[in-house]
Amino acid sequence: MGKITGDDYIKLKDLITGSFTYTQNEEITNLENPPKSWLFDFKKVCLRGDFLQIWTKHFWEEMAPASNFQVGGLEVGAIPLITAITLEGHRRGRDVNGFFVRKSRKKSGLMDQLEGTLNSNPIILVDDMVNSGGSFAKQIAIIEAERQKLTERKIGEVMMLCTVITFRERVCYEYLTGQDIIMKTILTLDDFKHLGLATMGPVSDNPKKNIGVQVIWKHRANNPIYSPIIPKAELLVLEKNLVFTTDEGFVRCLSKDTGELNWQYQIVLGRKKRDLFSTPVYCAGQIIFGGRDSNLYAISAETGRRSWVCYEADWIQGSPATSPELNLVFAPLSFGLFKRQGKVVALDVITGEIKWEYGIPAPLRGGISYETKCQLIIFGADDGTVYALDARTGSLRWQQTAPFLSVSFPTISYPTNTVFLTGTPLDIKSGIGHLLALDLKTGTLKFTFKDFQFGSFSTPLLFANKLYFAALDKQIYALDAVTGQLLWQRDLEARCFASPALVKINDAWAICIGANNGRLSFFEPDQGIPLGVINLTERLLNKSVYDSEINNLFVVTQANELLAIKLT
Repeated sequence: MGKITGDDYIKLKDLITGSFTYTQNEEITNLENPPKSWLFDFKKVCLRGDFLQIWTKHFWEEMAPASNFQVGGLEVGAIPLITAITLEGHRRGRDVNGFFVRKSRKKSGLMDQLEGTLNSNPIILVDDMVNSGGSFAKQIAIIEAERQKLTERKIGEVMMLCTVITFRERVCYEYLTGQDIIMKTILTLDDFKHLGLATMGPVSDNPKKNIGVQVIWKHRANNPIYSPIIPKAELLVLEKNLVFTTDEGFVRCLSKDTGELNWQYQIVLGRKKRDLFSTPVYCAGQIIFGGRDSNLYAISAETGRRSWVCYEADWIQGSPATSPELNLVFAPLSFGLFKRQGKVVALDVITGEIKWEYGIPAPLRGGISYETKCQLIIFGADDGTVYALDARTGSLRWQQTAPFLSVSFPTISYPTNTVFLTGTPLDIKSGIGHLLALDLKTGTLKFTFKDFQFGSFSTPLLFANKLYFAALDKQIYALDAVTGQLLWQRDLEARCFASPALVKINDAWAICIGANNGRLSFFEPDQGIPLGVINLTERLLNKSVYDSEINNLFVVTQANELLAIKLT
């Protein structure tokens, strides 16, 4: 720990105390479990000259090493601290390189995660406050990823973590300091006993505690596309292999056990930013998917050789479905024609011959779901309509108006004969999201849940009569699947485009969801108790896939990486 005494100690405490507030004094948006009753609004003091003067004086006298170093931290709290350190270093004749890490990759320009240039000097990371230490863990991971990416120059190791306040006992940060990294702080919560605070120990339900993981293998494709920020094609899991699509236009078949490449198929005009790979599906030995070149492909699951191509569409944004018993694949196609902008076609899986088609007056960008009992296909279109068609003939069974554009797959509950789906609002100005529960046989509305903002890209997850989905308002929601009653919601601290998945941790089921901050969060299904997190370096826009047979979690990042992770 650092040492601070005298007038500086009194002044610093007074400044930070002035940023403290209770929920009864000021409204705090509070979605933690248990809810937080207080916070330090540090941004009120971090740009004050008197605060920065004390910070820099103490840093240079008590924390800074005598040798050369560079300093960085996470936006936005660390930026004033970094600036003050580099400026004072210049005054002292010490040339200190500064940089900062973005919470998520920039959306435009060079789309960097790390702003500034790293050199070979040791690194000191700084922050205003540290609770769990998860933000430091993420920065270390990003710096390590940068080190692996850059082979032409050396990047220094992280040597020290410095902060103004730590919330927890030193033992809580051993997973950080155990990497030969020194941790120093000016104050702890014990310095604020007059506010009723005290330094906290480790807690079992700390929502940001790191879950033990082992990366079994990692596959990274070249030239990832970072914009637009929307989900990419989901993984297709076969018996022994994974099918993974890349931004360069490759469909790759990888071994689940080793990540070894079995085969790959390349679309010649694969790298087009307007259109996306659809999620591939499997039927009768064929892998079927829509490509960036607006064609629908079938390739052999064994060899990767092309079986047939459908050239019907102007573009394909939605994802197909298959019926093994009917030997059909159902594909959503989009067109630039007035009043005839979409259609669904049913094709023979083996030959690609079109068996029937159904025209839609709007494009289709969501996925199609096939229901086996009634032999229906269900999907939504950009005109705010949900359709159910007879899978054998293509005739309309029912349709229902929805207040959103469907951008995910409908989820079907067989015990209750219900279809659940959500999307992005038709009325963008309202910002209100909707989840609909429709009767499977008639399309009649059973319930609507609309207590969330900005819509959702999430395919709802059904488990034990509960429905889980994430929204663009940074929340994950759990509903009663029969009544639509909200059971719990939790803050993910970042926008979420991904769908939730079911995984096992210590032989118990958990809900897993990735978000734009690169964090995989895990929750106990019944009460939503946070079980922990895995901090990765890139946005997580897609559903993670859990294989219970080998206990591996497969995670896709926006940087076109595929990781096989063993939960420990």
